[in-house]
Amino acid sequence: MNKITSIIMPFRKDNVARVVSGIRSQTVPSQIWSWDDTGQFQGIGEDVYFSCNKNFSHRPRIMLGALVQTEYIFMQDDDFELSDPTLFTRLIELSKQYPDYLIGVKGKKFDENADPEKPYQHNSCWCGEGEVSMVNTGLCFFRTELLSKVPSNPIINTIKTVTEEEYKYGDDMFLSSFNRCYSTELFVHCVSKLDEQGVGLSKQSGHMEIRNKLCKRYWL
Repeated sequence: MNKITSIIMPFRKDNVARVVSGIRSQTVPSQIWSWDDTGQFQGIGEDVYFSCNKNFSHRPRIMLGALVQTEYIFMQDDDFELSDPTLFTRLIELSKQYPDYLIGVKGKKFDENADPEKPYQHNSCWCGEGEVSMVNTGLCFFRTELLSKVPSNPIINTIKTVTEEEYKYGDDMFLSSFNRCYSTELFVHCVSKLDEQGVGLSKQSGHMEIRNKLCKRYWL
């Protein structure tokens, strides 16, 4: 029986085969669940495929997580490739040391050194290893039961109001604010960044300011 479910939301078509291959190469096997709102990724090698004709931004990660039966969840953006087959083994061991933590690729501490105006963009507060206020969930590993702390309807049920637009760009802040967080350099040493040429992704207007506001709201 698999211990891990890997949740991917493919967007970069040329990267998908390598994303799946990296997960399949792990010495600890994982189910792969994919969420597709484009209709072009069915049959990429996943075990479970979900299709939708509406873009829900990153929300399906939480929605799918609620259905997972394995002990652990691994979330991965599609611009990374797992290059070390022992990564899942090492992440499980780390999670045993920090069972109540989201484990992410990098993290941020919001303390007296944070920029009060642009806390998300303030580079000096990003940390590679250790306990942090927030983790980047582009590469994230945690015990499945930790998702029970996250509201099923984030727009309505959060203690601090989150608008639809804020939630669209605030996945790291939102997931982290309901859990303890640990940043690890394991990802840095075991993951390769994939080429994004030809994708044409662009930064949305104002999204960094939204992230700054959310960080101020939750942590400062």
